[in-house]
Amino acid sequence: MSCENCYKGFVLPGEPKGTMVGPDYFAAAPNDATQRSKAIVLLTDIFGLALSNPRMVADHLAEHAGVDVWVPDYFKGEFLQRIFSLWRLLVNIEAHPLQESLPCS
Repeated sequence: MSCENCYKGFVLPGEPKGTMVGPDYFAAAPNDATQRSKAIVLLTDIFGLALSNPRMVADHLAEHAGVDVWVPDYFKGEFLQRIFSLWRLLVNIEAHPLQESLPCS
C-alpha cells in the first residue's frame, strides 16, 4: 500500500546547509565529525538535485550519522527538463501516429 504523496510528491521544508562542489556533487558535513574515515554516498531519484529534497536528506544524515554525505549530480541539474522534453515528444508521437504522418507505399 502506498500513500498519496508517492504519486504527487512534496518538497521538504527548509534550506540545505551543505554546498555544491562544482557541478559534480552536493556535500553535507556534520557540525561535529566523529567518523572522518567514513562517508555516505546518497543517490537521487529521477528529479536529481534540482529538487532540494536529496540535499535536505543529506544534511540530516550527515548530522545524525556524524559522517560526510556526498550526493552526485548525475543529471547536471537538467534531468527533469529532459524528461519533460521526452514526454512532450512521446505525447506528440501518440497524438500523430507515424502511419498518419508518412504516406504508405
